[in-house]
Order: sequence, then structure tokens, then C-alpha cells
Amino acid sequence: MSHDFAVVNVVATTDVRQQIDLNAVNRLPNISYDPEVYHCAYAKGRNMKGKVSIFASGKLISIGTKKEKDAIDDLEYVVRRLKRADIIKRVDIKIKIQNLVAMVNFNNPINLTMLANDIPDVVFEPEQFPGAIYHLDTSLGVTVLIFSSGKLVLLGMKSSKLINQLVKHVVKLIRKY
Repeated sequence: MSHDFAVVNVVATTDVRQQIDLNAVNRLPNISYDPEVYHCAYAKGRNMKGKVSIFASGKLISIGTKKEKDAIDDLEYVVRRLKRADIIKRVDIKIKIQNLVAMVNFNNPINLTMLANDIPDVVFEPEQFPGAIYHLDTSLGVTVLIFSSGKLVLLGMKSSKLINQLVKHVVKLIRKY
């Protein structure tokens, strides 16, 4: 069974551990803040691969990158911009990868009813959701959404290093369906 996979979203966070004036942030290029729409500012620019949400509490969230390094770079870039604009004081940040989402295409249909009947950890309730839900080892916190088209979505990974191992595990599991 052939398969292709790709990371489609990386979520990373950091905290500058100080309050951020979102009205001051709004004056910076490529950053928008509209409290009528949402309670954070958004940074998205030419030098960024994704988007960074900036909260008044000092928390920052990077979304929309396809590589961990790009998410880290985006967060560091926004923190540097906030420092240069004197919106925040100098701070050492710790960046944490919160979630990696990967798509896998097995290029073959999968019989979800048989899969759910044979494997106790697979939940398939087509009236509720069109795919089967498989919770891998709970210590990893990874969930796999399996669709009859042969496409899978892996959610909850903390490192791209896990992807190959998890894909191999899922391939073995669903090979006969």
C-alpha cells in the first residue's frame, strides 16, 4: 500500500511574560488588531511562513506553517519586532511545539466498518462523523482520523520525528482494510 504524507500545520507557542499593548502593536506594519473581531492581534508578513496571534497577556501562537523551524522563526521574528518597537522589554523566550497536523494519502479506499469492527480502539459512527477515529498510544496524545477515501489526518504530534514511526504503525494496522 503506497502512501504519501505531509505536515500541513504546525502550532507553536511562547510567552514573553509581560503585558502587550495591542493598540501599540496595531501601529506596526503587517500587524492587525480589531477588538470588535477578536481579542488578539495578528502578525502576517513577507518574512513569515505562517501567522502569529499576539495576546495582551504576552502569549503568542504561531499557526499555519508546515515546518517546526518556520513556526519557531515566525515567533522569534515577531518577538524581535515587538522589542525593536519598545512594546516589550528584552526577554528570553521558550518556544513549545503544541501540535503538528499531518495528512497521509494511502491512495486506496478503506473499509471503515470492517476496521472499526476489528480494532477495539477505532470509533466509527458515520451518523456523527464521516471518518473513523483512532486514538494511538495515549501517552503520545495522537489521534488519527481515517476516511474511506484512503486519506488520514494525524493530530496532536509534538515533533515531526514521530511522523514516520506513526505512519508505519498506521499502515500496518489498516493494510488489510
